[in-house]
Amino acid sequence: MTSRININKYETFLGYFKEGILYYEDARVWRTKRVNSCKKIVLLESSVLAGNQMKTGYRRVHFNKIDVYEHLLIYAYFNGVDSLKTIECIDHLNGVKDDNRLENLEGVSIKENNERAKVNGLLRPLRGECNGSAKLTDLEVELIKELYMQDVTQYRIAEIAKISQGHVSDIVRGKKRATSN
Repeated sequence: MTSRININKYETFLGYFKEGILYYEDARVWRTKRVNSCKKIVLLESSVLAGNQMKTGYRRVHFNKIDVYEHLLIYAYFNGVDSLKTIECIDHLNGVKDDNRLENLEGVSIKENNERAKVNGLLRPLRGECNGSAKLTDLEVELIKELYMQDVTQYRIAEIAKISQGHVSDIVRGKKRATSN
């Protein structure tokens, strides 16, 4: 398995831990310093969370115009940056994307991560109109099925819908768009 993770960014951030700029506590990365307008690192009066939660649920840590995923940073902090070279991604075992306790993080392949996400209901295949590659709306698919039930030939339906006869065949046989979400 080959890592897809940009190791250099995480090496930089692990250096910030050594310099006392960042530290780990309560499954979060905290910041003790910031970069001021003159691009100098200055001490904060009190520690602040180093990152924010994104719309996806994951947390990103920001410092000095660089940002990294918090869960990857924590994993690298405790397991060494070289551990990131042997994995493709980090899985949150309980499925909670911002639960970055070390015992909840495991290095896995992308395939393993996706399989676990499906089992936990976090990753559903996009069907029907939800799929960005869909050529037809759900209504158009239903019309194709109705025309076929009325003995209209697949070639004629393909002409009307401006798709291939093979596509029509897949739809009426239930190979494509059998159900939509």
